[in-house]
Amino acid sequence: MVDALEIPVVHTPSNAQSAMEMRRSGKSAAIVSLMTARLYDLPIRRERVENNQRNITRFVTISSARYPGPDAAKGSIIIDPREDRAGLLHDILGIFSRHGINLTRIESRPSKRGMGSYVFFLDFVYNGNSEEAVSELKGMTAVKDLGRYPTLEVPEWK
Repeated sequence: MVDALEIPVVHTPSNAQSAMEMRRSGKSAAIVSLMTARLYDLPIRRERVENNQRNITRFVTISSARYPGPDAAKGSIIIDPREDRAGLLHDILGIFSRHGINLTRIESRPSKRGMGSYVFFLDFVYNGNSEEAVSELKGMTAVKDLGRYPTLEVPEWK
């Protein structure tokens, strides 16, 4: 959509900064959420500009304190296997299966230790077995527990 307009694209560190720049200059446009447009009192020229209507953006709050809430719905961990062997990922994922935990995201990223070495980011639906599963994983491989958090369902645009 932006390419078709043949206008220069200026990247900013955040949607909020884009919105502030638009408001300040009055000569620019910003692709931001409806909530951001309302927050900064910006005119909405066009809605639904995404190239895929199922796209979502995840926002998280990072804190050194553990989330104490009983409404924790999801958890995130980083798994850093120090070995490379057949069946390793199967064994790791099997722990979640045995504990009845639904994985909602699995992402592999280079570990920077060398070619073919990866770390895995996993998000999962938190249940009563989650702590036991993470503990079991820690006995098998290096795990960085990023914590638990509630989720917020944002209603779809109509």
